[in-house]
Amino acid sequence: MLIVFLAAVCSQDHLLARAGLAGHVTLRRFAAKIQERIKPEDAVAVASHDIHEKEFQVYFDRLVHKIGNDHEGLTRWHIAEFFQTNERVFFLISDQGLEKCKDVLNRFSLVILDEQLMIRKRYHFDRDFLAAFFRVDQKIIQGYLKEKIYLVSKDNHA
Repeated sequence: MLIVFLAAVCSQDHLLARAGLAGHVTLRRFAAKIQERIKPEDAVAVASHDIHEKEFQVYFDRLVHKIGNDHEGLTRWHIAEFFQTNERVFFLISDQGLEKCKDVLNRFSLVILDEQLMIRKRYHFDRDFLAAFFRVDQKIIQGYLKEKIYLVSKDNHA
């Protein structure tokens, strides 16, 4: 039953796109917001392991840097290093990444420009998910299937 549910959800890409949850729709929205504000000297980056910079790259004529990976310590180091060498940065980060890198991010002047829900690329189902699934607890189920992505601006002169 669970497998049928997941297959049905994943096969409804056009419905997810219409609801604004498909990755390409969310990335296009974020890119449009960046394009309104970006200057030639500004940098664009992805600070989350599960957001692929190549999927975001298609919306830009400049390099989109990958500064997040699956190793928390290395991600923190990449973020700090990238922010110190770039005056202004527009970047994407997940809610989990924001929480895990809070200590590094708090050193810089940041503004959250937008936030959107997006279907997760990786799922981690456990007993709590199964219990929520059988109780039809939509809020908990959605937490397992979706994640919040933030568009953030870092500006040393803000």
